[in-house]
Amino acid sequence: MDDTVAVGTVLARRYRLDQRMAVYDGAEAWKARDTVLGRDVHVHLIPVDDPRSQRLAEAARAAAAVPDPRFLRVLDAAVYDGSGYVVREWVRGRSLSAVLVDGPLSPTSAGVLGRELAGAVAAAHAAGVHHLRLSPAMVIVADDGAVKITGLGTEAALHGIAVTDEEAAAAQDAAGIGRVLYAALTGRWPGVGTDLPPAPTVDGRAARPRQVRAGVPGELDDVVDRTLNPAPRHETPLRTPRAVADALAAAVPANGRGSAYLLDVSMDPESTQPGAAGAPLVALAARPAAPGPPARPAARRPDREPRRSRSAARIVGVVAGALLLVGATLVGWQLLTSAFPNIGGGPPVAPSAPAPVTSASRSGSPSAASQELTIAGAADFDPYGDPPSENPDRVGRAIDGDPSTAWTTMTYYDPLEVLKPGVGLFVDLGKATRVGSVQLTLRGSPSDVQVRVAPQDAPEPPKALSGWAEVASRSDAGEQVTLTLKAPVQTRYVLVWFTKLPPVGGDYKGEVAEVVVRS
Repeated sequence: MDDTVAVGTVLARRYRLDQRMAVYDGAEAWKARDTVLGRDVHVHLIPVDDPRSQRLAEAARAAAAVPDPRFLRVLDAAVYDGSGYVVREWVRGRSLSAVLVDGPLSPTSAGVLGRELAGAVAAAHAAGVHHLRLSPAMVIVADDGAVKITGLGTEAALHGIAVTDEEAAAAQDAAGIGRVLYAALTGRWPGVGTDLPPAPTVDGRAARPRQVRAGVPGELDDVVDRTLNPAPRHETPLRTPRAVADALAAAVPANGRGSAYLLDVSMDPESTQPGAAGAPLVALAARPAAPGPPARPAARRPDREPRRSRSAARIVGVVAGALLLVGATLVGWQLLTSAFPNIGGGPPVAPSAPAPVTSASRSGSPSAASQELTIAGAADFDPYGDPPSENPDRVGRAIDGDPSTAWTTMTYYDPLEVLKPGVGLFVDLGKATRVGSVQLTLRGSPSDVQVRVAPQDAPEPPKALSGWAEVASRSDAGEQVTLTLKAPVQTRYVLVWFTKLPPVGGDYKGEVAEVVVRS
């Protein structure tokens, strides 16, 4: 780079360089002022003798021919005093990667953002232009909430990425859309090359979004799975931006104005424009929608210190958003379970054929006044999950007589109480029996836990939480808990229901090592 390029330099007698935003691999990014039109612009500079200079100019010209307004417009590309430069429009705010430092977006916001991103990239591919380096740092949102994408073609040129095969380029950008959507939903990155925490892995692959964060809608989870997984669980892989755009358009339909809100955050008047990957870009802003936007839960990551205070307005917004999400999920769950009677993802518990998981024999003879009851089976209970499943393969560990094994809930990156009403497991006593108390051996504390029972004559466990009557509860429970009913009840099914989970390494997870039911 020419040593004369400094603050105050005027390129082509027009663009005054005001603030260097980033320096990377011999290239520079600047905030500049177009003195002819009186507006701020973004400028990329690279030495004209750099072998990437020609590729950058060609990529900029190709990007300028894409008419989709969701891409930052290329305004100029030329050479001045030994430097090649590309001028783009300036938009105030932060990058998606900067926004995600505060936690993932709400599922609605993430879905809208993914839909807009996929539609824009699909339009670029239709014009013969590829991005090839999509990441949260390349996604920005204008003050009015409109999604903007930067780096179309040029980021790949600056980093030496070239794909000549159209099918490979389409697959690469489809996967890039899926990774950005994954990050928006979870605050984690299923790959390398960003400042976000890495996504956890399951069987050598990134865990699905709903395995990382509760409340992720199944439709969005499936879109991510179909973009990143060569053998997705449902339907066929999505290998082109158009296919991803169509799937997200179906999963996240636009409202009458063409788009819903994204996220309501305060705009920083000093916020900056994109420079290189990882440079701060634009803050997500509010776009009106009806009804009013539910606020996203305040997520915490295990590698960050928790925020120690929240405004009353944010707390109310979080609760409102969680209730709206719970309501929508509950309706879908009730419709589903009316056709399929099995509860949760665990083994089916039928009145004539209890689940095969059985309680192991325990030493000692219970007294006649408080006799330990035989447990015929158990299953996880998660009516507000999507899908409704909480480690069903581990539920037998809670009734095996071995306190060294335990059933665990999913790991939550937000407190359970801001996500949904609760989660738990129920045990089947085989027949209606007198129940007077429940003893729990838990791991981690404190927990808020309830004991709920099904009606005496219930032929099967209730599908909705409203079908279980609360008969005992404990707040801030430790690891050894005895919940004694005010009066014994006759029931076949006993539900252990958590409304708050203990913190574990900055996350939240419940563990039940043993459930003992006594008469």
